[in-house]
Amino acid sequence: MATISTTTRCGLEHREAERYLRRRRVLLVDDDAAIRVICSLNLRAAAFEVTEAADGLQGLEQATRHPPDLILSDLRMPGLDGFALAEALSRVEATRAVPIVFLSGETGAAERMRAYALGVAGFVTKPFDSSALVALLAGVIERTAAA
Repeated sequence: MATISTTTRCGLEHREAERYLRRRRVLLVDDDAAIRVICSLNLRAAAFEVTEAADGLQGLEQATRHPPDLILSDLRMPGLDGFALAEALSRVEATRAVPIVFLSGETGAAERMRAYALGVAGFVTKPFDSSALVALLAGVIERTAAA
């Protein structure tokens, strides 16, 4: 019977190798269906597992039920906006450490300062470069996993 070594050929521990091979789970929260389609297509092409929510309340429910590796959320949405979503997630033990990246057409310093005061991991302005978005999200997930 063959046995599995705890170290891969490149020297990574088995746990680390699994982390690198595991699909990164992103919860995409945006009320704009076109933005969800664009983001989802690009993230899935980069081997992300994407779950979508059409508003902040759906996002909150999905994140608390199945915490993702990262949440990409629009800032301005009807009902529960990105700020309220981030505040609510910070009060739930299971989602407190999940990094959030805001995706918004709002470019003002006040919005950015409020977002970073809430502890968000990044802020992407619409329109955005899809490749840069994918690289940013992958970097945030890797930094969070390493912490």
